[in-house]
Amino acid sequence: MVIAGSYGLKAEYLELISWGYHTTAYYVKTSKNRDLLLAESAWSADKEAKVGKDISIALYLDKKLPVPRYLPTKQKGLQFTLAGKIYRLSEFAGLSPLKMDYHVLGQMLAILKKLHHISPPATLKSKKVHTNQNEAHSFLHGDPTPHNFLVTNNKLSAMLDFELCYVGRIEEDLGKCIVFSWNYMHNRPFEEVYRYVIDSYSRILDQALVYKEALTSLQNHLASVLKHKDKYSTRTEWERDFTFTNTQLNRLKEAGRTLVGKG
Repeated sequence: MVIAGSYGLKAEYLELISWGYHTTAYYVKTSKNRDLLLAESAWSADKEAKVGKDISIALYLDKKLPVPRYLPTKQKGLQFTLAGKIYRLSEFAGLSPLKMDYHVLGQMLAILKKLHHISPPATLKSKKVHTNQNEAHSFLHGDPTPHNFLVTNNKLSAMLDFELCYVGRIEEDLGKCIVFSWNYMHNRPFEEVYRYVIDSYSRILDQALVYKEALTSLQNHLASVLKHKDKYSTRTEWERDFTFTNTQLNRLKEAGRTLVGKG
């Protein structure tokens, strides 16, 4: 068992709590009633580098933001590879808010805003070419979706997964945050969620860029659903995800005609 062999801990209970194309997460309760989160990813050189980046940024942000605290293995490392899998173990801080509401979204925006005002580490670079480089200097999460936040008792307890962090414009983070939060806010019109985020962030924003990032993010997600068709446990599950995402994309394009004259 990974927990016992690598960490010297006895797991009394283990439960799958999230699944992704590349990473699976398990809730673990140890014999001393410690609540932990075990992340397991298929090994590749690229994924190993991203996991290392995730951990190093979590360490950089410790005491600045609520982030995961990783436990060292018996060899003092914070990640290790075994049988083609990359593992890391952290203190458990709650569950992802997959039943989103404005209370939780407001907390997500507050922590994002704090991140955007933190000086990024010198190793973090921009991944896009911007017309005005003076505007592209913020510390971005890169993937601020509900899956990458944890909530306990309706209170945001952690931001996680910093593999895609980079330096850029805050509109890039906000567009992705809006669209993927909206996906979990059933029956809320996109325009309403968009306006809430724009107003709550409380600063002048390039709203056309926010919408563009939202649209691009959802288009990329649809492409990912198509690409990873064989990763789903059943065809019905895949069809449900594809139909939902395609429907949301059409709604988003329609909303764009009203918001920014695009779609």
